[in-house]
Amino acid sequence: MPDNTTTTVIIGPTANLPTTVTEIEWKQMPGPVESEPTHKQANHERKSVRNVVAYLLLLLILDLAAIIVAQKYDFGQWTNGRLILMCGLLGGVGGLMYCLQAVYRHTSVKDDWKDGWLPWYFLRPLVSHLGGTISWVFLKAGLLVLNASSQTGGTTDAGTDASSQLGFYALAFIAGFNVDKFMDKLEDIAHSVWGVEKSGLAKEKAQDQNTTAAP
Repeated sequence: MPDNTTTTVIIGPTANLPTTVTEIEWKQMPGPVESEPTHKQANHERKSVRNVVAYLLLLLILDLAAIIVAQKYDFGQWTNGRLILMCGLLGGVGGLMYCLQAVYRHTSVKDDWKDGWLPWYFLRPLVSHLGGTISWVFLKAGLLVLNASSQTGGTTDAGTDASSQLGFYALAFIAGFNVDKFMDKLEDIAHSVWGVEKSGLAKEKAQDQNTTAAP
């Protein structure tokens, strides 16, 4: 007659545990441990964030100091000097504000900081300074038009009235803050006025937008 007795076998780490687990044995039990590469990567990313923020704040302080000096400096016969310099500096301030906003967004809001974007954080402010300066060229050439009021507040640099000068500053700040859109606008102007084809980068961006656009 077959034996119907059932034998239960405990397989796993609990098979060898004593009935009473002491505090010392509990502390010695294995638990989730953060891998060393992940810990090093997190420390490296935090260091990168600190370096980027320090770099951006340093440039912002230098730009603001240069703006104060430019208001008091006598440019002599270089009548457009103050306006050009201010456009470049305000474009840089706009770009630095955008970069600081991006740091906050990708560290505190989305928590997806990647060191691969470090070159962007270091180069974007420089491009913004250039964008602010270029905005002055297109405004002076009449390719970009400001909707200034008819009442002016006196003449400042090279016959530029005070209200128009503020318009120069505002556009320079916007050009630095949103360089991508500003460059797209310049390419549209170049295409409509001189028939210059858009750059390959602009075409790639347009293709990406069409691909990722919602149906």
